[in-house]
Amino acid sequence: MPYKFVSTRMDVIKRSRGDCSVEKSAYISRSTLRDETTGIKYHPSYDEDLVHAEVMLPSHAPEIFHDREKLWSSVEEVEKNKNAQLARMYKVSLPNEWSHELAVETMRDYIQRNFVDEGMCADFAIHDKQDKITGNLNLHCHIMLTMRPLNEDGTWGDKQKKVYKLDKDGNKIKKRNGRYDCSTVKTTNWDDKDNAKKWRKDLVDTINSVNERIGNTEFTWEYRSFKELGSELKPTIHLGEKVAALERQGIKTDRGNYNRDVREYNAIVEKCKAFIQAEKEAITTSVSKAAKGFKSEVLSFVQSIRQSGSKMRLPIVSSKFIGKTTRRQELINPKVAEDFIIKNQITSFDELESLYLKKSGEYFGKEEAALSKKDDIARIQNLIKSYERYKPYKEIHDESKNLTGIKKFTFDRQHKDDLEKYAAYKSDLLDKLSGEKIAPKVWEKNLAAMTKEVSDFYKSEAKTVDELACMEIIRHTKEDFDREIANESHKRSLTKSHKRNEELS
Repeated sequence: MPYKFVSTRMDVIKRSRGDCSVEKSAYISRSTLRDETTGIKYHPSYDEDLVHAEVMLPSHAPEIFHDREKLWSSVEEVEKNKNAQLARMYKVSLPNEWSHELAVETMRDYIQRNFVDEGMCADFAIHDKQDKITGNLNLHCHIMLTMRPLNEDGTWGDKQKKVYKLDKDGNKIKKRNGRYDCSTVKTTNWDDKDNAKKWRKDLVDTINSVNERIGNTEFTWEYRSFKELGSELKPTIHLGEKVAALERQGIKTDRGNYNRDVREYNAIVEKCKAFIQAEKEAITTSVSKAAKGFKSEVLSFVQSIRQSGSKMRLPIVSSKFIGKTTRRQELINPKVAEDFIIKNQITSFDELESLYLKKSGEYFGKEEAALSKKDDIARIQNLIKSYERYKPYKEIHDESKNLTGIKKFTFDRQHKDDLEKYAAYKSDLLDKLSGEKIAPKVWEKNLAAMTKEVSDFYKSEAKTVDELACMEIIRHTKEDFDREIANESHKRSLTKSHKRNEELS
C-alpha cells in the first residue's frame, strides 16, 4: 500500500527574537487581538482559509482563558524575562480527503489526549488553503501550547524549581561560597526531546485509524522521515510566514523554488508524469457524447477553466457544504463540474442558483430533524464524562464504607483527598441527573443509538452534500473570475487615464 508522509513542524515562540504570543494567536485564528500588556492590536492579514478556531483548557484553568486574547495576554504578563519562551507552536498536515467537520472532531480529540490532559492550554486553528497556481489543497492545523503549568487554583505555576541537596540528617548542604547546594528541576516533562516523535507518531496513528473507520484506505500515513525509510524522495522545507506571503502574491523566492524543484523530482520518482500527461490528453479530447447539442453558459464557463489547465476554486469561509464533504480535492477538478452540469441539464447560472436553493432547503429540513437529538447526545456524553471522573473515587468510598474502627480511621486519613473528591464529583453528577438514576450502561446504549441515527443521516445524504458543494464551487469560481476580470479592466482604465493625463501635460 502506498505511503503518504505526514508533515509536522515544531517551534517555540520566543521573546528574544521579538515574538509575541498574542500576535501568533491572532495569526492562526485569523482574528484581531489586543495584547493587554502593551495595548498593541494585531490584525490578521488573511482570513479566507479559516475552517475552525478553538481554545481548549484543562479542567482547573480559569474559564476566562477560553478567550484567546485573555489567555495569551496573561502569558505575556507572567513571563517577565526578556528571553522568555512564551508558547510552543505545532503545525501538522491533515488528509485533504477529510471533511472540515471530521478534521475538527479528530483534532479536538488528538489535542485533548496529547496536550490538554497533560495540563496544557491549547489554542488551535484549522486552515484549508488552495494554491492558486496548481489548485492543490492543503488542509492543516496550527496548535499553540502553553509552556508554564497551571496550579490547581488556576494561577500560573513555575516552569522549574530548585531542589536542595540534603545531608544524612536532612539538612541543606552549604557550599564554600555560602550558598546552598542545589539543582534545578523542571516541573513538567513537556519539552522532553522524545515528545516531538511521540506526538508525531500518535498523529499518524490517529489519521490511519480515522481513515480506516471512514473507509479511506488508499494510502497509509507514515510518521518516519524519507531517510528513515530509505526512500529516494526528498522532503520540502518550511517557507515561513514572510516567504509564504510573497509566494501567495506570485513572487517567487529561493525557498519556494527549492520546494518546487523537490516536488518535481518526487513527481518523477513516483511516476506521476504519466498521470499528468493523461490529464492533459483528457483536456484536449472532445466534449462527452452527453454534452453534444447541449448549450449551456455554465458548461461553457467550466470548459474554459478546464481547457486552460486550471482547477476550480474552493470557497471556505462563505460556503455551507464544503466543510461537510470529504471530496474537496476531487470537486475542484473541472471534469466533475462538467459531468454534474450535463447530468442535471443546467443551462444558466440562474438555473444553477435555483437548483442550489431547492436542494439546500430540502437538506437543511432533513438535517434539522436528525439533529433534534443533538442536545440529548451532548447531555449523555457529559453524564458519561462526569461518571468516568466519579467512578474511581466511588470505589474508594465503597471500600471505606466496608471498613470499621481503626482500619476505617486509618484508611480515611490516607485517602482524605480522594474521599473529598468523591463527594464533589458525586454532587456534580447528581446535579446533572436532576433526580434520575445513575445508569451508565443505559446512557451508553442510548448514546450509541442516537449517534448511529445521526451518522446514518449523514451517510444517506453524502451524495446530496457533494452535489451542493459542487454547486458552491462552480458559483464561487465564476464570482472569482468575474472579480479578477473587473479588476484587470479597472487597472487598464487607470493606465489609459494616466497616459492621457501625461500627454495633455
